[in-house]
Amino acid sequence: MPFNLINDPWIPVRRQSGEQCLIEPWKITDKIEGDPFVALDAPRPDFNGALIQFLIGLVQTTMAPKNESEWRTLLNQPPKSDELKEAFSKYADAFNLDGDGKRFMQEEELDDGEEKMIHQLLLDYPGDSPIDENRDHFIKRLRIQRYCYSCCAMALYTHQNLAISGGRGHLASIRKIGPLTTIVHSNENLWRTISLNIWSSEMANRLNLSGDHTMKQDTEFFPWLSSLSDFDKGDGSKIFSSDMHPTFMFWATPRRVLLDFTDTSAGRCDLCSSEAAVLTHRYSRKPNGAKLEGVWKYQLSPFEQNGDEIKCVKTEPSCTSYRHWLGLVQQLKRKNKIIHPAPMVFAFLNSDRYEATMTYSLNGFGHQVDGDRSGVANGWYEGTMPLFSIPQNIKELFEQNVEGMIIAATQIADSTKDAVKRALFARIKDINKSGFAKWEINTQAKGNATWIQSIADAFWQNTERDFYESLATLRAILPDETRRIDLMKSWHRVIKAESERLFDLNVEGSSISDKDPRCIVLARKHLRAENNNKDIIGALHIP
Repeated sequence: MPFNLINDPWIPVRRQSGEQCLIEPWKITDKIEGDPFVALDAPRPDFNGALIQFLIGLVQTTMAPKNESEWRTLLNQPPKSDELKEAFSKYADAFNLDGDGKRFMQEEELDDGEEKMIHQLLLDYPGDSPIDENRDHFIKRLRIQRYCYSCCAMALYTHQNLAISGGRGHLASIRKIGPLTTIVHSNENLWRTISLNIWSSEMANRLNLSGDHTMKQDTEFFPWLSSLSDFDKGDGSKIFSSDMHPTFMFWATPRRVLLDFTDTSAGRCDLCSSEAAVLTHRYSRKPNGAKLEGVWKYQLSPFEQNGDEIKCVKTEPSCTSYRHWLGLVQQLKRKNKIIHPAPMVFAFLNSDRYEATMTYSLNGFGHQVDGDRSGVANGWYEGTMPLFSIPQNIKELFEQNVEGMIIAATQIADSTKDAVKRALFARIKDINKSGFAKWEINTQAKGNATWIQSIADAFWQNTERDFYESLATLRAILPDETRRIDLMKSWHRVIKAESERLFDLNVEGSSISDKDPRCIVLARKHLRAENNNKDIIGALHIP
């Protein structure tokens, strides 16, 4: 019998009690009243990120609610395991990982494909180009790897869902290179987190999600069930979002791969360390897969809109710092472009889905990829920020003030970096009548750019707790203008104090021996003036 991702246990999870186990996906609500599953427990964090998308996609595909009333029932009255099994099993034939015939996210016949070791499915394993050019300095070149069924399935889904460019003809994922994923998260249990990120048909129309919602054929959900013969023409087939059902985005297969189960062994899996009767060593691949053309609005990713062009926001090392609140939680408007929160995050915050008695957060994660070396994932980053339910009558005013708080913090963070740079890596060209200097930055500053940036990173990290506490207070006091002004003044004092503290700490503690005391004094004076300038006061709407 083939190993089937609906009928066989392969998803690593952890219960509230701490018990760890592998389960079939339909068991996700098992013991939900007494000892629910509260977290995914894969051997790699990117596997956990992929698995939550797999589960959301599976529920979305097999049992999407028609309206918000049905959605709320799904959320608050979790289906029994047998009910989930019945819903999922209708599509079980699309989820065979091995065996003859159609296989999950694979192409049937790749006899003439390029053979690869199984660990090369991992996105942080260097591609051929970095290895050939000896640019994989910080990544160990793994030689022998053997994966169990569970790890094979997780690696395969991660590979297809988050694929980075793998050389000529080996295409990136539906969201292109290094997309950021944001999930509305509940600490209560896994089922609740999954449900919070499911759209109803009613909501999908409101969100204007890409695709034809009337399609019901399995081949329109799962591309590996359709004919792939056109791929052999050399330039691949083209798939447009308007031609596919919206849930296709969870199951897109930009890479042409086939896991090799003809030469397996028994033993210990090199990823999860479990004993397994079947360990896979290799897979085959070919270039020129299906090209995903046009606009694909993935429901779990924030996106940037510039005219008619839409692209997913990329992952950054500080992807869920409050500096990114604008764009992840609130819309961010820049000159000619707008950064929108992920459709499901927007829907959650702009509907009655938020329950005041519950605690919610935004989980963001993804691979950060160097744009100039798209064959290498530099690291996996993830983080969490709280979400607030804002009454409609104060929502616009709340968002204006939050935007002002972040604008002020951004300007002060940048001023702090500049002040340290002037104090340690500049000479004074001239001093005006007001006592402010004109500076000439020397070449040492460029060599210390990473260290200087770390000062700004510390600023954001050290003021984050105050920011979220201020947001909770702001929600409670609006629309009281007097208390709002007092809060904005308090926030201004917090970020100014942290700016000056970091300046003193980094300048006085610097190992540079030829520091110029006059540069330090004037740089600090300039910093204090910049931290009180009219743009910052205006952003905070302080009279």
